[in-house]
Amino acid sequence: MNQQFLGKATEDVKLWLPSPLKIILQGLAEGKDEPLSDYLRSVLVRHLFGEQFYAKWQDALASINQQAVEHESPIYVKG
Repeated sequence: MNQQFLGKATEDVKLWLPSPLKIILQGLAEGKDEPLSDYLRSVLVRHLFGEQFYAKWQDALASINQQAVEHESPIYVKG
């Protein structure tokens, strides 16, 4: 991820959620095929920093993920 956005996590955060809320959030995370912690991170970023920041963060993540895929893909030479 681009460091200008959030930087490296330096502290653990534990959220204590009522069971019904955790079940709902887990279902939403599974619907996005994400671990609950990643889903909650996205929700917190969106609400704390706003939609514009969230959109730029998602674009940066997509770009970095694409670069990683390109870097890790084997190069095939037709011969």
